[in-house]
Amino acid sequence: MNGLLIITGGGTGGHLYPALSVACEARRRRPDQPLLYIGGDSPVEKRKVEKLGIPFQGYPVRGLCRRRMSQNMEILLEHAKATAQAKRLLNSAPRGIVFGVGGYASAPAILAARIARWPIVLHEQNSYPGVVNRWFSQYARAICITYAECQRYLSGPPPVQTGLPIRPEVLPPEHWRRSERPSDPPCILILGGSQGARSLVETVLETSLYMDEIDYKYRMVLQTGEKNQDLVELFPPRSHISTPAFIEDMAPVYRSADLLICRAGAATLAEAAAWQLPAILVPLPTSAGDHQMKNALHYQRAGGAHVIAQNDLNKNLLFHTICRTLEDDSRRKNMITRMALQAELQAHVKVMDVIESVAGGLA
Repeated sequence: MNGLLIITGGGTGGHLYPALSVACEARRRRPDQPLLYIGGDSPVEKRKVEKLGIPFQGYPVRGLCRRRMSQNMEILLEHAKATAQAKRLLNSAPRGIVFGVGGYASAPAILAARIARWPIVLHEQNSYPGVVNRWFSQYARAICITYAECQRYLSGPPPVQTGLPIRPEVLPPEHWRRSERPSDPPCILILGGSQGARSLVETVLETSLYMDEIDYKYRMVLQTGEKNQDLVELFPPRSHISTPAFIEDMAPVYRSADLLICRAGAATLAEAAAWQLPAILVPLPTSAGDHQMKNALHYQRAGGAHVIAQNDLNKNLLFHTICRTLEDDSRRKNMITRMALQAELQAHVKVMDVIESVAGGLA
């Protein structure tokens, strides 16, 4: 496509990584494609974007506060200032497309595109769309979605179901297949997500103590998040349990895992499906619109995962579910097959096809 491709979104990794996957596909098709990522002012986000050689513009904005409405006037002023800055940027750039992946950090660039009459393309990761994508879907030239269930919440053009773009470095090798038999001992991978995982991490650690007491053989990789490293210190160190705060290189971890326990963010679920990894899902109960529960139930209905509500989570239930998933060969085989059917390994290609189809129709 000619002109500048602005990719915008952020707030969590669930927005950032699909966006970067599409950016990489744009560069693969046309190495000289002008790109710009507009997000929040997170140093981590900036570093990850610029590591790929993509210019980054960050604005200090926050999401609307549902509990303290008095703060929203200040937050709206932040967004108004950021929108004005984004509009000046668009006015000085060769006309192209703004591609939004959701999150509050995408609102200024998308609103600026609406004012400046730049075409907008959106991607919604979750079963229940976020507020920014719901608001701006009526102005989009095209909308890409991960789950068919979210279509009813969006206005504008009929959405195209593309799946969720996965980071290229996380994709499994072509024609890779997961073994139907777990390794000996089986490896349990726990990913808490970027927010709200403390209770999950604590329950997993308590469950691991019980598993050791009864001499249950297993290995565990527990990604705690920076804020939960203090919980690890309350439990004895054990050679068969690894507790990194963050895992940078996920592909080998997904490959060696036999079972995933995690929240139900869309990006993590898409990666689990790509790696055909049976999962126990504990959705974040405070997610906007309860979208994590909706995501999780999609995979449970498909037969690739088992859902445990946060209020029901305890070490006994978690242990029972782990055993049932790892030790029932028929159940495990079926979950692997069902997860594989949910995978969309070409989502980044499909999304870029949609962007280019819009670009081809520009006046």
